[in-house]
Amino acid sequence: MKFKLNQDNTKLILTESTKGEYNQLKLYLTRKVHNYRFMKRFKLGVWDGSISYFNDGFINFGLWQEIYQCCKQYGYPFIIENKDQFPINNNIKKEDLQNFIDNFYKDHKLPDGKDFTPYEHQVDAIFQILKYQFGLVEIATAGGKSLVFGTLLFYYLKNINPDAKFLLIVPSIGLVTQFYNDLSDYNYGFNSDNKTPLDIRIDEVMSDKPRKYRNDEKKPNVYIGTYQSLEKWPREWFKQFDVVACDEAHTAKANTLVSILTRTFGTSKLRFGMSGTYPSPSSVEILTIQSLLGPKLVNISARKLIEKGLISDVKIKAMLLHHDNRKFAEGVYNIKKRGDGQKAWQLEREYIHESSKRKSFIKKLVDKFNSNSLILFHTIKYGTDLYNYLKDNCIGKDVYYIDGEVNVEKREYIKKQMEDTSANPKILVASFGTFSTGINVKAITNIVFADSFKEQKIIRQSIGRGLRLHDKKNKLIVFDLVDIFHSDYKTILFRQYESRRDEVYKKQKFEFDEMKIKL
Repeated sequence: MKFKLNQDNTKLILTESTKGEYNQLKLYLTRKVHNYRFMKRFKLGVWDGSISYFNDGFINFGLWQEIYQCCKQYGYPFIIENKDQFPINNNIKKEDLQNFIDNFYKDHKLPDGKDFTPYEHQVDAIFQILKYQFGLVEIATAGGKSLVFGTLLFYYLKNINPDAKFLLIVPSIGLVTQFYNDLSDYNYGFNSDNKTPLDIRIDEVMSDKPRKYRNDEKKPNVYIGTYQSLEKWPREWFKQFDVVACDEAHTAKANTLVSILTRTFGTSKLRFGMSGTYPSPSSVEILTIQSLLGPKLVNISARKLIEKGLISDVKIKAMLLHHDNRKFAEGVYNIKKRGDGQKAWQLEREYIHESSKRKSFIKKLVDKFNSNSLILFHTIKYGTDLYNYLKDNCIGKDVYYIDGEVNVEKREYIKKQMEDTSANPKILVASFGTFSTGINVKAITNIVFADSFKEQKIIRQSIGRGLRLHDKKNKLIVFDLVDIFHSDYKTILFRQYESRRDEVYKKQKFEFDEMKIKL
């Protein structure tokens, strides 16, 4: 098959193929949406659940590696007619990048006085992005994605274009604040004697008291914003950016983020995504993400980082909570068997949220914690009930609460408290939505899944909240609360646990125990 890059490097155009090659490539780039059977359009019979990224021979450039893999699998030729226009920077040398890094960070110190410099896997990620210009970086949570972005930014300004402008897209206000602080720390060396900081002028694009760079002569050259805030800006505004990065890029399948990233097509010189978790290689979701940002360039697993001693080791303790309620278990089992799985799941979740015995068990578990810990929930009502119960009944613990309604200032205050390992142990009751992605608290030693989730990305991201190293932590302990209403019936919450166990815990090679507990 023969392809041609269009003028602005946004599309690959199929120019020559046999009918069989054409149909096979179209089939390869067409996949079913996750859970399509439950979607209204499918139930109405007006959609078969598929999305295709083969538009009459026009394919987003970001999918070039998928096209190559299709050709390789079926023995087709893969020919780019205007290969000289293919956006690969073969002039970039890893040795030059390493020399820059060694020089830039030579006087940098961590707050504890230790030397500070990017790790080998971070240097490799930066090099791959600079070389291929469009792509995805997968580095397990706590593997230092902010340092990857920051060091790339510094290198680009110093060695490629001192007038470049950068856009960093993040999923939450908390990450806007975190990246702002991280970039400042990396540039100035954590307040050490860095005599040559670069001219970084950062604007926060968000709705809650953003920090703005004010100077009549110079405008910001780095913008950090949530996609909820950025979606309001017109297409023309996005044309100013040379480099566009998307943190937690596994969310790039969201319609709002798709809209934002497509506004940068044709003008951005580099466009890349970073995440600790991406969808399955066979999913339509990964095609969506690659179509916007490019193919996966780097994959650094949690196990690799644990073995190198760069992140905390993990132990999973699955607490099998036996409620011994045969009548309820049989009832929800029959509801699901009749085809109403949604109702069965809602009944199961309502049961565990209202269970006084389960709440008492969580309290006894928290009583045993001698270090800072995180408890994750899903629904606001359950979260607030659990918070109030623990606050009123756990003696010698400082208990905090965060959900989506808590403002940035209070979140930042609570994060600082959670880093304090003096005096009473700190217990944070937080929603999965606000604390499963991106937020860094090094001093977390225990994580409790007080609600059940099946989605692999959410579970892996949630575990990531406790992976950062801390001198008071030997190992992260994750308590997965698994509800069994009666041993004769395998209900929905237990099947969700089986999915977590098999697809996350075992595949990540985490140390793992199951404990049977009668409530």
